[in-house]
Amino acid sequence: MRTVSKRWSLGGEEDSGREETFTFDSDDLKRLLQNAVLKSGWTWRGVVTGKL
Repeated sequence: MRTVSKRWSLGGEEDSGREETFTFDSDDLKRLLQNAVLKSGWTWRGVVTGKL
């Protein structure tokens, strides 16, 4: 899974407060990091983590 979404409300009730939605796609961050590493002359090597 690559994408995380969060949604919350401030003010006690769903329809009376301020509502915020936040979405984070780790693939976007990976691309930015990968480009910075490669432009600096380094080598990018993917790593597998977690249970296989």
